[in-house]
Amino acid sequence: MIIVAYRVPDRLFAGMAVLVLLLSWITTIWIFPSLPERLPTHFGPSGLPDAFGEKSWGTVFVLPLLQAVISVVLWWLYRHPQFSNVPTSVPLQRLPSETRQQIFRILQHFLVVLATLVNLLLAQLNLAILAVGLGVATRLNNWLMGGILIALFGVIIFYIVILRRFIKASAPPLPPSVI
Repeated sequence: MIIVAYRVPDRLFAGMAVLVLLLSWITTIWIFPSLPERLPTHFGPSGLPDAFGEKSWGTVFVLPLLQAVISVVLWWLYRHPQFSNVPTSVPLQRLPSETRQQIFRILQHFLVVLATLVNLLLAQLNLAILAVGLGVATRLNNWLMGGILIALFGVIIFYIVILRRFIKASAPPLPPSVI
């Protein structure tokens, strides 16, 4: 079993992810009694709500619950990176142990950054639902949502490229094929 200790930058990102998750839950619990009976459940491309639903625990707490589930899964994968699905043409078992450890450290950092960005994305959606429901806002902040999405996909692409390059550079040569 491979368990790598937290590093300082990972602790920073993990702390931010936990903070965003807690703030999302606290805000939702605090505002729930004040919410009207009709809440937005979907926002269109313009940021305006285009679908509404009734106020219920399931409707209001679905995004904080999703944040919590995703956070637990990503935390578990962080603690057990060998179970992550790392797409590569070179089986990780063929790599030297030190190289595998380096790959797992890169993967762990990716997972903690991903957890932070996913929590920010879902918290932004949750906050928009609450704000529109209370009449404090009329729409989803498309600039903020777009920025989070660009960061999210940018991080995914960046780490895929980094991992592929690292694995390719570290891969032992394949044995000659027998014809």
